Amino acid sequence: MPVLSEAEGPRPNVAGIDLASAPEYGAKRYNRVGLAALAPDLALLRLEAGPYDDDRIAAFVAETKAQVVAIDAPLSLPAGRCCADDSCRCARFGRVRAIDRACFALGLRPFPALIPSMRGLTLRGIALKRRFESLPAGRRGLGLTVIEVFPGAVQDMLRLPRKQAGLRRLLAGLRRLGLRGLGGLRPDGDQLDALTAAYMAHLYRQGRYWAMAAPGETPLIFPDPRAPGPKLAA
Repeated sequence: MPVLSEAEGPRPNVAGIDLASAPEYGAKRYNRVGLAALAPDLALLRLEAGPYDDDRIAAFVAETKAQVVAIDAPLSLPAGRCCADDSCRCARFGRVRAIDRACFALGLRPFPALIPSMRGLTLRGIALKRRFESLPAGRRGLGLTVIEVFPGAVQDMLRLPRKQAGLRRLLAGLRRLGLRGLGGLRPDGDQLDALTAAYMAHLYRQGRYWAMAAPGETPLIFPDPRAPGPKLAA
């Protein structure tokens, strides 16, 4: 297992993960995962995608020395659930998280955490979050922070086109936000969502975010329209 803590000091970079399910979590195969890493000045460090296992994802985070990792996946079960087993007594608490319902009320449409098509993704996201957060802090006491993000909603709030509207348009929008080193790239949708997640991690590091929170659930992180930065949608 890669060691993510760095004895030589803190990790100033950020990473974004456009996660997908995997055989360990009930999928038939390793599905394509997008990975992106940005420096503090928004220079692109690495951008890739592939049918990666958890060790490959952890290696990416280690090699890019990310301090904040933003994952596009549910990172908690609905409050009251101890597991994802529908035969367990905890199933009475349902498949939909309170933060998902709050998103619905705002017109956002995340997929509920424990519907059948999402169960494996949710379990993988939770496992990766625990794996990253269990790592020891470096010499300066700086641990790794993991946040849950919804790239589609981030794109809407930043007035970026979603990938369905055209990959080149989304790439151009990310450039306008200040991301550097994207020239000559032809990223796919998974990579662009990972880049969006990494940018949200950058905003989080700067304190330019707001969190949709509910007791017993991992907060969902969004850009803060009140903070300095790009003009956000109302």
